[in-house]
Amino acid sequence: VGDNVLIVSSSFIPNVEDTTGAGDAFIGSLCFALTMAQAKEASLRQVITFASLVAGLKCRAVGARSGLPRRRDLPVDELLFHP
Repeated sequence: VGDNVLIVSSSFIPNVEDTTGAGDAFIGSLCFALTMAQAKEASLRQVITFASLVAGLKCRAVGARSGLPRRRDLPVDELLFHP
């Protein structure tokens, strides 16, 4: 990230069915969270944790799009903007 900073985030989902599309879910939600973070003050750690959660939730079902959470199903403000 710069200045040799390493951020590690762990998995949230214990019952993985299929990882197809998890990387796409991570990148998409990372972009979404970074966009949201520009308007408010979310830390990079919060953004990466959010993206990891979305990618993990996607893995609950078989297929690239199955299991993707909808925005209304995620507490976005709590995840990104809560200290």
